[in-house]
Amino acid sequence: MRGLKILSAFLIIFTVLCLSIGYSAFQSSSIVSDIKGLVRAKADIRITNITASSTNSGYTTYDEYDVRAIESSIILPNTSDTVTYTVEITNIGNQDMALTEITGLPSNMEIKNMNYTYGTKLCDANRCHNGSVNTINLTIGYKNTVTSGSSNAELLHLDFTFKKVYSINYVNFTDTTGLPIEIVESSTLNIDFSSLSSVPSSVSVTGASLDNSNFPVIALSNADNNVIITPTYSSNEPDGSENNPYENTSATYTSTGLQEGYTIFTNTPGNPKVYVDENNKVTEFRFTDENANVALNNSPIDTGILAFDGDNFNIHLVFTTAFNANTRKTFLSALTNESNSNSKYTGFVFTVYQAYRVRIYSLNNSTIGGNGYGGSSVYDFQFPTSTGNTVSKYVLDMTYTASTKTLSTTMKYGPNDGTSIENFTPLSNSESVSTFPATLSNATITVGGNGVNNTYNMNSMNVLEFVVTRG
Repeated sequence: MRGLKILSAFLIIFTVLCLSIGYSAFQSSSIVSDIKGLVRAKADIRITNITASSTNSGYTTYDEYDVRAIESSIILPNTSDTVTYTVEITNIGNQDMALTEITGLPSNMEIKNMNYTYGTKLCDANRCHNGSVNTINLTIGYKNTVTSGSSNAELLHLDFTFKKVYSINYVNFTDTTGLPIEIVESSTLNIDFSSLSSVPSSVSVTGASLDNSNFPVIALSNADNNVIITPTYSSNEPDGSENNPYENTSATYTSTGLQEGYTIFTNTPGNPKVYVDENNKVTEFRFTDENANVALNNSPIDTGILAFDGDNFNIHLVFTTAFNANTRKTFLSALTNESNSNSKYTGFVFTVYQAYRVRIYSLNNSTIGGNGYGGSSVYDFQFPTSTGNTVSKYVLDMTYTASTKTLSTTMKYGPNDGTSIENFTPLSNSESVSTFPATLSNATITVGGNGVNNTYNMNSMNVLEFVVTRG
């Protein structure tokens, strides 16, 4: 009986010891392999694979990942050793996303190199969501302040922070050159309108918070949807009052610096208006109806002398047409008859040279005639050959710089289906610079023809936007 009691006591002590040792081992294991013990939850964007590699003495003993974290046991025996992690990120959701931060590095280590810039939208070759897969390589090593390596394993637990990316859409702007088109949630983005060819007097914003205290620089923050920015343009009436253009109430308009009898053409399609500054000088000519859809079928619009006394000027033109129905026709020109000859002109013309090519002729006291413009320099924009067979939308933005007598031009094209201009794909050779040997101070700007010879009027052309501004 006494022996039975001793055996029972021994069994109880042995069981307690086994439980203590097992619990201790479990605790140690759970500390090392924290991620391994987790069930990988579903998420719209998540890490889907990780591999580690090294070209020196650094190595890892295990590598694991969770939805938005990676864990690794890293050994770097020398201060120059590194390990490169290849992290696969998959976005199965319908929202564009960006990686904005990686945290959790030990205090003695840093990211030496990474083939990704924080805040950049994650896109593969085919898409930016709905199954997009991105691979990011990041190389981990000691900071430069570390003086010796270690053969002991160090636990890495790196957390990846992903944020939504929203688009920025500019509605009814005459110029959007250089403006950002995306914003990351929880970020602040500054947008500077001061360099645009036509600077708005104010803007309204939906989809984000707006700070316009430093206008024309604005700050967007707290974006929670795709952002829409809409401008308000203002100018002065001849009496100096704000926010109203000069109305085309008479057939002629005389302005300081312009020739007497300056004609506005009040019956011109598109209801154009002229804006003037405090000195009563014209600063802008534009259609009053956004997306006016003015049909110019062998009936060009002559804006009068709008080359602004030899100053810089800008033209923004959006139109639709089928090139193959308008070959050898001119859709925009600025010509001056400096030599007082009826057949010699200086300036430039934009012509549909072929069903897939736009040709810019640079004239210097040259003849207008034949298949082109005699004695002129030639600059081309090449479009896909299929473009000319259907009605397409074309966007032209150009700047004439008087001091250097140069013309800088950008052309874009897209389908005629209401797609926004911002989504058009620029051509690889979409910029051209021409040199003009003579002044354009008295040039007449015409859309839909050259204003000299009706042979070159566009047969069919719908103008959606047309704005000429003093530079």
